[in-house]
Amino acid sequence: MVFDFYPTPATIARRVAAASSISLPKLVADFSAGDGSLLRAASDRWPSAVIIATDIQSKLVRQIKAVNPTWIAGTCDFLLERSVRSCKSLAGREGAVDLILLNPPFSMRGQAVAGNSRPVPSIALRFLLRATAYASQHAEICAILPISSLYGEKDRSARLRLERDWSIHLVEKLPRGSFPGCFAEAAIVRLSRKLSEGEERSTETPTLFSHATITRGRVHVHTVKPKRGGPRVEFIHSTNLTNSRVSRSSLHVDPVQVITGPAILIHRVGRPSKSKVCMLEAGRRVQLSDCVIAIQAQDREEIESIFEALMEHYATLKSAYIGTGAPFITVSRLNNLLSTLLK
Repeated sequence: MVFDFYPTPATIARRVAAASSISLPKLVADFSAGDGSLLRAASDRWPSAVIIATDIQSKLVRQIKAVNPTWIAGTCDFLLERSVRSCKSLAGREGAVDLILLNPPFSMRGQAVAGNSRPVPSIALRFLLRATAYASQHAEICAILPISSLYGEKDRSARLRLERDWSIHLVEKLPRGSFPGCFAEAAIVRLSRKLSEGEERSTETPTLFSHATITRGRVHVHTVKPKRGGPRVEFIHSTNLTNSRVSRSSLHVDPVQVITGPAILIHRVGRPSKSKVCMLEAGRRVQLSDCVIAIQAQDREEIESIFEALMEHYATLKSAYIGTGAPFITVSRLNNLLSTLLK
């Protein structure tokens, strides 16, 4: 069996290293080091860190040793227990690594197909699961993973195993063609250990700006019932979001979950479109379908500032729409994105 090998471009390697929130890791490792690009980015950011590099290809390991003589490097098939046990570079390292960087193989030529109906995790998720054994108590794992590993049914059980102990944060979706010769969609993710009761994390997750909230609509468009008289509000679906404006709706419903402008409305599901980032004017009251997300703030100036940031960095917003079927964005991903843009 031969792992597919797609080296990590230096520009992406730097973004993977930058995804870590650890201020000064003492021990950094990559168990599928390839040409060492992820670890070079880590060494540039943390010059004092001890670096461990392993790879299944002895030729690549020899090259790493020649270029980086201070690194601890060894040849190892990370998915083969016998190989792991015999690798001197990994001896005594379980539970000791502060930061793990990974661009694991996405596929393997000659991989055997399971003879029963039990799903077998992808190569990438198997790498990630094994890597967790080497993570210290407050470690992070920053990895490049195929989108299918994050959302596909094949890796669902493996994700559930990870999520018992780790929080998985999507950092950035990578466009197709980011790796020469590889056409799978991929993303940079950061895994952080979940805290035990009473434990505090030394680094804080950034919060959204003050007095701003993000709300997802809860009414399914196919279940909405029009109301002809009495108290009622406009019902806004994603089809009402056009040309950066919220068009008037002929459908009025009971005022159950009312959003009052000024606000920004974006579509939650479907092909990303800049024209669907829309301003809702001050004083206008609407009820949202479950395909629309609203961003509200204390005053119009703050809303306009958020809108301008989303327009200026629309490519970043677009990359947050992910899914194996119709692309979608979550409140959590939008919150993290705005926290980054407006810090």
